[in-house]
Amino acid sequence: MFAFDNAVKGKLSMRHHAMEPRQRDGKGLCGMSWQVLSLLVVVSLVLGLLGLARPAGATALAADQGEQTAKLLPADIDYYLTVDLDPSEGQLAKFRSFLNNWWQNPDVQTEWDKLLKQAQDESGIDIEQDVFPWLGPELAMGMSLPVPAREEQTDAEMVFLIGTMDKDASDAFFFDKLASALEDEEFPTHPSGDYKGIDVVYTPEEETYWAFPEEYIVFSNNQSFLEESLDLMITPNTDASLGGSPDFRKAQASLPDRAGMLYYNYAHLWEQSLSQIPAEDNFMFEAFGNSIPSCIAASLQFASNGMVTTAYYPLSKGMTPPIAENDLLRSARIVPSDAWLFLSGQNVNASWYGAEDSLAKYLKGVTANIDDESDFPEGMTKDDIASPDALSRWVEKKVGLNINRDIFGWMTGEYSLALLPLSFDEYGSTFPDLLLLFEVENPAEVNNHLTAIIDAINKIIEESTSEDETPDRLRTSATSIGGVEATRITNNAMKTDDGSPGWLFLDIDNTHYLVIGTTTGALEAAVAASEQEILSLDEAEEYRGVMALLLDTKTSLAYSNLSQIFNAIVSQASSEYMSRQDREDFERFVRYLPLQCAVGSSGNAGSADAVIGTGVLYLLPPPLTEQTISRGTTGRIEIPEQTFDFSNTAPDVGRCAVSISIDDANAQQEGNIKVTAMEELPVGSGFELAAARSGANIADTAYGIKVDKINLTDDSIGTATITMKVNRAWADNQGTDNVKIFRISEGACEVLPTVFTGYQENQAVFVGTSANGLSYFALVATSSEKSETHWALIGGIIAGVLVIAAVVMVLSLRRRRAVPEISQ
Repeated sequence: MFAFDNAVKGKLSMRHHAMEPRQRDGKGLCGMSWQVLSLLVVVSLVLGLLGLARPAGATALAADQGEQTAKLLPADIDYYLTVDLDPSEGQLAKFRSFLNNWWQNPDVQTEWDKLLKQAQDESGIDIEQDVFPWLGPELAMGMSLPVPAREEQTDAEMVFLIGTMDKDASDAFFFDKLASALEDEEFPTHPSGDYKGIDVVYTPEEETYWAFPEEYIVFSNNQSFLEESLDLMITPNTDASLGGSPDFRKAQASLPDRAGMLYYNYAHLWEQSLSQIPAEDNFMFEAFGNSIPSCIAASLQFASNGMVTTAYYPLSKGMTPPIAENDLLRSARIVPSDAWLFLSGQNVNASWYGAEDSLAKYLKGVTANIDDESDFPEGMTKDDIASPDALSRWVEKKVGLNINRDIFGWMTGEYSLALLPLSFDEYGSTFPDLLLLFEVENPAEVNNHLTAIIDAINKIIEESTSEDETPDRLRTSATSIGGVEATRITNNAMKTDDGSPGWLFLDIDNTHYLVIGTTTGALEAAVAASEQEILSLDEAEEYRGVMALLLDTKTSLAYSNLSQIFNAIVSQASSEYMSRQDREDFERFVRYLPLQCAVGSSGNAGSADAVIGTGVLYLLPPPLTEQTISRGTTGRIEIPEQTFDFSNTAPDVGRCAVSISIDDANAQQEGNIKVTAMEELPVGSGFELAAARSGANIADTAYGIKVDKINLTDDSIGTATITMKVNRAWADNQGTDNVKIFRISEGACEVLPTVFTGYQENQAVFVGTSANGLSYFALVATSSEKSETHWALIGGIIAGVLVIAAVVMVLSLRRRRAVPEISQ
């Protein structure tokens, strides 16, 4: 079993050399060996993240502040990516918990064991033994991107810095293991020269350049780029490095505690790009120059159930950050829970007016370069597109539609877009179910604006239809969808109810929403979700998990349910479109991925001069088992033992198992029971309350399980027997008499009658009886500290009250004595 057992250890010490460089016939900008690069990236960046999973008890790296490699790259570098293998202890703990949500699945472990064994058999490289002991504390990549030119396209310059804490071990891996694995006669087996005392291997014919200083393995596809980084190692110069750049330092200060960072030198890229554009075409880019940031940066953090990326976007001079409204994202209560995609933002109207200046500059540049107006639509002149106002007036004159009033004027609140699950026909095609939602103040007024938009579209259809054809105009008709008044749009191309788009209005907490659907089915689903007939997106576990990881204040949101999308792809990957081998390879690849996950991102105002955005990957623990209960099933139901492993994150808890026996079931309809193991339960206060009622305190929690019931009630389940196994070391350390099984349901918590039945294969076995059905269960160790502590606390409080009362009495008596008697 791949256990991530080998911790990297040691401490960096920079060693400076002062020898003159050897002369090499470098090619300047050149390509690179993609075979070498692919293996390098796998060994460094991907395995670097896996290196974070070393056990908590392993020796930690020396304290590291992160982004130390930024001091070894030139200040004008365009792109920088780094992974810190020694982040804060809090980040390490969260990473281990995050990894375990995915790793605890035995199928995933088995697949990865096979993959790593195959890699070792084919390459002779044992990642645990040959890489982890020396890897770290930082891995980084710097890149100078090619600038677009009119006649040629240059390659990007790249430099990789792979941290090593044992030069002898990393050199041995590189020259012995890696060279042998590549089976390339041209690949170096020993250093071939030196640069100012640093061992190097320069192979211009292979377009690769390597250096082996004390603290890093350095690779580049450009000799000058490599030597520039080596010079910064030999003679540190913060002012000349990326690490000393004011923009980079400000980005660092704006990002939270992290395990990695990405940085784009956007101003440098923009400046180089403009220099390559002919002066007569510059207007197309300068019009939007005011919105270009000086840089963009992002960090990677870990949560116990996901990953969080925080992005830093400094605003250009004159730009103001968006302001978030409290009612953002209310439309999620209208969208069905199984939506694949959900996008939300605010105030389209403000965005339209905010873009007017840039649009005006663009239109001015366009009209300045137009000599022939013959290609314009009939009746349009250069003056009609000289400004946004002129263009708006021409559109209104032409089709009777006022852009500012009829389209953007009423779009001042939240807006959102939702993609519902796609259903494919026999040909693999589908018509998507889309929902477009707008928060509105006056539904009747908006209805009039929608009618004006339909009329304008019909005028365009009429003008674009030849004289010998009948215009296929849009027709609107009143209908009812789920008991809600709606408007359906039809024409000859949209004859069926399912294919007919339309709109209706729904209220959420006295807020009006316009709901536009591409199909009647989409509108029906929106009505059902708003009336709680089906689960809404706002109630979905994946959506709530994503929202919990995002910042509280949001001006925009993007959410996608990756699990449902992957399942749809797998189901559509039929033999008709994919060979049997390709399908097997794809399904094997999917098994490596998290089984239940969702992604999301949001933006908000970070400060007066910057916007902070967040992106998250929320990972649900994979279910151990899902068992279908047929309709009419009665009597005993057995959910067989399921095993899972917490050895990587909690070695004392180790390998565990759970089984459930239901004594007397009575399923009125077909249902499903799903069991999921959890290292941390989402409820904790209930534990303390249940323990206090039993006169005990919580000493430790081994793990928990979540039992989901679909189409089944507790009344139809009856009494359940829960068997929970844990590593013997944990149980013995806590004392088997102190271990209990807790049940938590909707905030209520109870201690189940629990029996320790002995040991089986180094596991302690505990059996609890639940008379109130299935829900969350946890294996908990209690300590029998009785109420003496509570009496001491109560006694202290009483004593404090008496002291205060005595002081008040004394002060009162003194005050009375100090008051002089009033003479008669």
